[in-house]
This record gives sequence, structure tokens and C-alpha cells, in this order.
Amino acid sequence: MPKVSDWVLRKETRSSRGREAEWLPYKGLGLRLGEVVRFRSEVSLVGLAEGRKWSVRSKIGNGGHGYDEDDYLDCFGEPEKIGKIGTNIEDFKCSSLVVEALELCNEEQKKIQYEHYGKDNPADVSKIKALYHELNLQGIFFEYEAKSYDRLMSSIKAIPRKPVQAVLKSFLAKIYKRKK
Repeated sequence: MPKVSDWVLRKETRSSRGREAEWLPYKGLGLRLGEVVRFRSEVSLVGLAEGRKWSVRSKIGNGGHGYDEDDYLDCFGEPEKIGKIGTNIEDFKCSSLVVEALELCNEEQKKIQYEHYGKDNPADVSKIKALYHELNLQGIFFEYEAKSYDRLMSSIKAIPRKPVQAVLKSFLAKIYKRKK
């Protein structure tokens, strides 16, 4: 069985995005339980710790699931539930939603996107959100979310040690279908 040194764990923490720090205690526990968890593949499917791209390209896929979920909540989440008013549209952020919309848009819809995206005006934001509804980005996200969950659960169930499975399942339960 391969060994992962403390140096590798520290290097991974420094070299990637913040979500990796959330994952390290779970990864460390898996290692102590004698199981090497394939960090970049299984974990990246739900965006716990991945660097840039998903292992498997799917709808809404320019970031990890956690980042896409943040983008989804920023646009469609209720401010009183997520604890903030989402501003990705106004701030001209390259969110997974705008990338997916541009892939799905016809020429007329692209004109709407170019004309109204990145403007700090409620009327412009409303037009972009209406376009997202027209393109069914919520439905695409829900479909992706369910498939992502199923893939990760299959990966977790394939791990032979039940204690490691339990830890990973508990972590997945905390992040799947989160509301804020």
C-alpha cells in the first residue's frame, strides 16, 4: 500500500484552494485507518478539494461541485437563508452559471448575456436571471448534483474499510444539498 508523507499533506494544503483544508482531517483519518483515499479523483467529484477542473466533465463544470454550488446559491439562493445577497452577476464574475449559459445560448441569448451581465442594475440582473430560467440552469444543476452525489457514493462504497466509508459519508452528508 502506498504511503503518503506529512510533507505531501502540507504541500497539498499550500498548493490548492481553501476547501482542501476542510478535507485534510478526513484524509488524515483515512490514512490512520490504513486506507489511502485517492485525493484528486474521488474528492474532486464533489469539489471538496480539487484544484481547477472536475475529473469528469459534466454540465456546469468549470469548477468543483462546491464552487458550482456556491455559484448556484449566489444566483438562486434566498438571501435570508444563505446569509448574503448574491452579486456574481453584478460583479461580472466568471461563475459556472455564466459559462454554462454561454455554452447553451443561441445568438440572441448571447446578446442578452453580453449586454446585461456585469451591470450593477436590478433590471440587468433580472434579465440575466430570466435567461438562466429560460435555459433551465437550475434543472441542469440539480441533475449534475444528483449524478455527482451518486458517483461519489459509489466511490465511497468501493473503499474496503467500513470506518473510512463512515467518515466520508458523514462528510458528504454535510455538504450535499447545502443551503448556505
